[in-house]
Amino acid sequence: MASRLSARRIRPVQSTNRPFFIKLYINGPVPGNPSVESIYDRDDKIFEIKEILNRYFELYLRANTNEKLSLLDNLAKQIMLLASYFKHPSFEEEKERRIVIINKSDKNGILHFREGKYSLVPYIQVPIKREFIKIIYIGPTVNKDLAKKSLEIFIKNEYELASQPEILLSDSPYRP
Repeated sequence: MASRLSARRIRPVQSTNRPFFIKLYINGPVPGNPSVESIYDRDDKIFEIKEILNRYFELYLRANTNEKLSLLDNLAKQIMLLASYFKHPSFEEEKERRIVIINKSDKNGILHFREGKYSLVPYIQVPIKREFIKIIYIGPTVNKDLAKKSLEIFIKNEYELASQPEILLSDSPYRP
């Protein structure tokens, strides 16, 4: 069992003050950008959590009093990082890969914001060649057909691509 997920190693998180998480959703590996496959299977999720807990438990047992608080802080951040790769099994068809960037501040001005349904949503722009986009899944929405047609028109009008990406509708149910 240990070998099935050995390719998905998530590096320990450095201790920071109130980090923000940035998620990038990518279908397939992108050259030059480290990405990790999303985890859909319940047993895989349990395995990954146990790996982290066991590793930190061993470190905690050997740590002195001053190091224990820092270890617990890093364990919490490590679990938050791992959880950002967990997805519901109904989305497995997407074969999504994610890049999660943890940063304690935006000193370089890379953070942008867009309007979300309930609040502002932070994001960063990552240059990815359009040729790497082979399939676009439209997630749960009220009107999937309208969303698909709008996206087809947008891609055709905005991007000159040798081949248009396939646009598929997700089987996941819409939850308002």
